Amino acid sequence: MKPGKRIFLTGMMGSGKSTVGPLLAGALGWRFVDLDERVAAKAGLPVAEIFRKLGEARFRSLEAGLLKSCSRRSSVVVATGGGAVLLEDNRRWMEERGLKVYLKAPPEALWPRLKKGGVQSRPLLAGGGLDRYRAIYRQRKELFEEASVVVAATGSPAKVRDRILGIWGRALKGLDTHGGG
Repeated sequence: MKPGKRIFLTGMMGSGKSTVGPLLAGALGWRFVDLDERVAAKAGLPVAEIFRKLGEARFRSLEAGLLKSCSRRSSVVVATGGGAVLLEDNRRWMEERGLKVYLKAPPEALWPRLKKGGVQSRPLLAGGGLDRYRAIYRQRKELFEEASVVVAATGSPAKVRDRILGIWGRALKGLDTHGGG
């Protein structure tokens, strides 16, 4: 783990990566990058359309390239897509170049957030409900847990940000890297 000047937020859809990320970046005086937004901008299509028209493999390829390019500079917080951890190269890249943080919460806690935000905008959940979400969680859980830092994604976004800031500060000093998760 290299706590340094990059923080990569990982976790399931709805875990708060895109909400906590800007708060965290603001507190550190860093820039924030939402990887899904970058992929959509590069492709000229919303994420759901990329999946539908180009397929998940093309989305993952764009995502991997942009993960690397947007995190070459330091002082950045990157909110990854929920599936970014599926590629071993992405996981290794994040671990070697910054602090990889898993925003952890059970599917039952995250599902209401997804429903509120619009499940239809999540291509992997199309035609599925909570059972489909749980299946995706089971598939990715171990990959998320490879992160050096695990933070409970419960409570307000400000509380989650503060947990990460506390752990980040301790990581710089070589101490504990688990924060209530």
